[in-house]
Amino acid sequence: MVEIKKYPSDFIVEELLDFELEGEGEHLFLYIEKNNLNTKYLCRKLADICQIPVREIAYSGLKDRFAITRQWISINKKYTENLPDIGKNIAEEGGYWQILDKKLHRKKLKIGSHKRNKFEIIVRNISPKIKTYAEYKLKQKIFPNFFGNQRFGYNNLGEIRQLVTLDKLPRKQERTWLFSVLRSYLANIQIAMRIKNGLLNKFIIGDVAIFSHSNARFTVKEEEINSLNIRAEKLEIKPSVCLIGKSEYFAENTDIFQRTNEVLAPYQQEFDYLRKYAEQSDFRPANFTPDNLFYEYLDQGTMRLNFILPRGSFATVLLDEVFDKS
Repeated sequence: MVEIKKYPSDFIVEELLDFELEGEGEHLFLYIEKNNLNTKYLCRKLADICQIPVREIAYSGLKDRFAITRQWISINKKYTENLPDIGKNIAEEGGYWQILDKKLHRKKLKIGSHKRNKFEIIVRNISPKIKTYAEYKLKQKIFPNFFGNQRFGYNNLGEIRQLVTLDKLPRKQERTWLFSVLRSYLANIQIAMRIKNGLLNKFIIGDVAIFSHSNARFTVKEEEINSLNIRAEKLEIKPSVCLIGKSEYFAENTDIFQRTNEVLAPYQQEFDYLRKYAEQSDFRPANFTPDNLFYEYLDQGTMRLNFILPRGSFATVLLDEVFDKS
């Protein structure tokens, strides 16, 4: 059986910001390496050290616990007097963290500020059969942009679906997250249907197309389909699926609404719930392409992979696709 994440050091993630830190300003950005600790635990530790509420600690993205991760966190510089020095290893139960760099910036870090994540992953115990399949899959370039299992947690999906049945809102502090869990679940169903219909990287009338390296999007017209499919093959543009919510763009008279409603017919209650309560609807690329993909064998059954993914795409999904254990 293939072994993924046998050790935390088998899974290394590095956040890549999409902007340069200015070197001046009121916010201190900390580049922190952590091992076997999750991001929220780290934020609580920093809040304790700085003697401030945890809400004063800003981060761009949540990172896995069982891994070595490097991410940016920002704190107003007036609270940072007691922070440990760069390179000092702080041991925690089951793991550690250390500050690798500090830089000032004029603006506070916001959720989603990083645009990409860089991965170095070691996969062990690869059989000859899986090795052949993995090498074939790694040449495909295009992978379904499913949300990974970690998005759903232990019982987050069960909790929000129970609230859907009762037509009740989650507690305010959990609302955004639980809406996101349900939106992600319905997005995965839409992606699975596109795969079934041979549309993972092809367009049909009314699709929302998203440019590969920006968030710009537009609705596909019939006369554009052939040219857009060519551009999709060149990885310039991607079809999308809907993150269900409120929006005039996702109005009931549009092709994308009608088709999404049809695909999600078995989940009509969840669909209507998000349309009623959730934030604005959005669109997510149906597939992703890893950048700078490279792999090598450390021995016959051990592979090291390096690649970069856009924020919001899951390395675990790529690994599940490449190392199909069925």
